[in-house]
Amino acid sequence: LFLCVESPAFPNDGQDNDCDGRVDEEAQNYVDDDGDGLVDEDTSSCFAQRQSYGDGVDNDCDGLTDEEEQNGIDDDGDGLIDEDMGRCYLSDTVGDDGIDNDCDFEVDEEIPNGIDDDNDGRIDEDIVEGPPGCEMDLVFILDGSWSIGEIVFEEAKQYILDTIEFLEVDDYNVSVALMTFGGGCAAELVVQMGDYINQTELADTIMMTANFSGGLTKTKQALYAMQHMVYYRENMTKIGVIFTDGRKQSKVNVATTNVTDENLLETVEEALEADIQLYS
Repeated sequence: LFLCVESPAFPNDGQDNDCDGRVDEEAQNYVDDDGDGLVDEDTSSCFAQRQSYGDGVDNDCDGLTDEEEQNGIDDDGDGLIDEDMGRCYLSDTVGDDGIDNDCDFEVDEEIPNGIDDDNDGRIDEDIVEGPPGCEMDLVFILDGSWSIGEIVFEEAKQYILDTIEFLEVDDYNVSVALMTFGGGCAAELVVQMGDYINQTELADTIMMTANFSGGLTKTKQALYAMQHMVYYRENMTKIGVIFTDGRKQSKVNVATTNVTDENLLETVEEALEADIQLYS
């Protein structure tokens, strides 16, 4: 007498998991390869893949199919969370909840900024807020040259204002500075690092004093000023965010252009060596 008990399939485990007299006869393809009415129940191999909810596929290659619940918890104890779910429900977002609130197979992918960051037609529907006490010194560098133009300048300034609404500014976990460049020989330090009482004063200062000036795009000078004019705190993560088109506006030949690019690269490398993370 031969007794077979159906068991969870682990890829290429050498077991007849579905008790049909065959071993590891299925492929991971959501097809009933052996014609027994079951799908991917006794596979010879498994490849971890992005899930489609309720797809009947062992997306995490743990021998189980659609075993996770949409709850931000590791239900099957494999160290992964919500990685192989049978269903997904649209739900209200709570920052950093670890749940796919909008059922787009991404978790906490939106920044609370009034923008559709993941291009799915919805805004701030599955947000990440970051851990409390996330400390940094943050410098915004705003290009005010003629090639940017006043309209784009004001749009970039508004983006900065929108961003600082979501930063822990009042308790100085995040300290902010703002520089503009374009009009004079050197960049202008509009707001020194932490030189404000609270978030409201910071926003008001930026609104009133960060003005479009015109002039040339002097990115190198702006990055140099970012390193030497801003008062950074000790042992703090330093981040520089520059808004610019980088377009040269003076009449230059090829040789001058190459020298300018090389000088800019040197300034960028100096900033990186000073442990300033740059974003543009």
